[in-house]
Amino acid sequence: MKKTVLLVGIYLEGIYPRGDYSVEPNLLAPAFLKASADSDPSIKAKYNIKILNLPASYSGKEMAERIGAENPYAVGYSVYIWNFDLMHSSSKILRDSLPNVKIFLGGPEVSFTSFEVMNANPQIDFIVCGNGETRFKNLLKKTT
Repeated sequence: MKKTVLLVGIYLEGIYPRGDYSVEPNLLAPAFLKASADSDPSIKAKYNIKILNLPASYSGKEMAERIGAENPYAVGYSVYIWNFDLMHSSSKILRDSLPNVKIFLGGPEVSFTSFEVMNANPQIDFIVCGNGETRFKNLLKKTT
């Protein structure tokens, strides 16, 4: 049975385009990670990689509930300065509700401060720094 890896993108409502709340963006970072990983037959055979784009208007609890409903093996957050607090609160709730889930971060807000972020967020298992596509594939190949 394939393990589910959930890539979480958090978007700001009403700016894609500005003032249009009917558009849910397909965020690029999770899409690039998924496409890269899905191109590898050994990864595709082992993992079902899903993207979950959620609005920044969610609370940490709402976000954790939506993520948890997917029953993921691993969850990756795409982190920017404007969604860091939401990632922090939802990942803590997620860790409490799914203690065995692997939680990882990537993105510009955590790549250059990874040690500080890891020390301040014990619920996080690891941070992917730099070129996420290659590192994400390598991590999936080495994870059981």
